[in-house]
Amino acid sequence: MTPVIGRKYTVLIAVCSSFIGVALEYVAKDNATFFGGKFINGLCIGTFNTICLTYVSEVSPLALRGILTAFCNLALSIGPLICVALATVYGSLPNVWAYVCSVLVE
Repeated sequence: MTPVIGRKYTVLIAVCSSFIGVALEYVAKDNATFFGGKFINGLCIGTFNTICLTYVSEVSPLALRGILTAFCNLALSIGPLICVALATVYGSLPNVWAYVCSVLVE
């Protein structure tokens, strides 16, 4: 099956949609708006993860394919670790940032 729009335009659409999702999360005053932003941003992050691993597995040489795919997955695992560290540090603040940082982990 032939790709319809290709990887570059898919990443461009995902980046623009991710901006929208982050903006919704930032200005959210209720749970529904915050959930909408998280949902949009989650779809974009899933798109990045899928395209990254597909690109690495197609472009890298056969001898390096396994290690580069493992590094890709390692990079995707470091992000949630940073989120947990931020939520641990900033989760006890008495202002709205404590809520925002604690929801990052969920």
